[in-house]
Amino acid sequence: MNFSEIIIDKIMKKIKSTGEKKKLVLPESSDVRTLQALSILSKKEWLNGVYTIGNLDLINKTAKENCIDLSGVGIIDIEKSGDFYKYVDMYYELRKHKGIQKDEAAEIMKNSLFYGTMMLKENAVNGMVAGSINTTADVLKAAIQIVKTIPGIKRVSSSFVMIVPNSQFGFNGNFLFADCAVIPDPDAESLADIAGASARTFELIFDTKPIVAFLSFSTLCSAQHPLVEKVQAAVRIAKHRFPEYEMDGEFQLDAAIVPAV
Repeated sequence: MNFSEIIIDKIMKKIKSTGEKKKLVLPESSDVRTLQALSILSKKEWLNGVYTIGNLDLINKTAKENCIDLSGVGIIDIEKSGDFYKYVDMYYELRKHKGIQKDEAAEIMKNSLFYGTMMLKENAVNGMVAGSINTTADVLKAAIQIVKTIPGIKRVSSSFVMIVPNSQFGFNGNFLFADCAVIPDPDAESLADIAGASARTFELIFDTKPIVAFLSFSTLCSAQHPLVEKVQAAVRIAKHRFPEYEMDGEFQLDAAIVPAV
């Protein structure tokens, strides 16, 4: 088992420990890899249902051509779904303050990403996996408009786990870096939000309290620059906003992770 599989195994054990079987939707039915994943997931005992979204005949045709068993997969044809108009009304209520019209809401809800995200909001499923054929921006757009952020976090951000085999640094060689894809030039408030959200993500994945370092090209005032001052301000904000976590900075990377430095 490689290191990424170990993390996935930990997540699976955490899901199983709740005693409640989960439901997932993978909306990108035109991707053969998605259909293959659905076939595998449909046989997992810790799941209580897996779904995809699209034209029933086309999905079954693609599955047959690629020898994929979808017998245990729920296929949702959006416009034939009994929830379509309910979801249109819900989306309209969420976005009418932005000037959206009901017919525009109906067109948007025909998009499988938006429909799947509405399923998530309505607890029809417990999770959605997407991004195989859609851009990060498209996936996030649906999530931002429908699910929104958790209380106390104003800005959406992303992070990724870096696994360094046989490393003495980090948490058993595991690091979480943020933000990697969403906010290209965060201000101090955004950096603080990113730190808090990423700390929670780390804690959920690894079942341990993270130690958060704010990175810069300066270590504790070794350089003077507006970008350094921005990070210093973010540290102050984050420490006040998220007192449950150990946070410090600004640090260069070696000072953050190497005890000797």
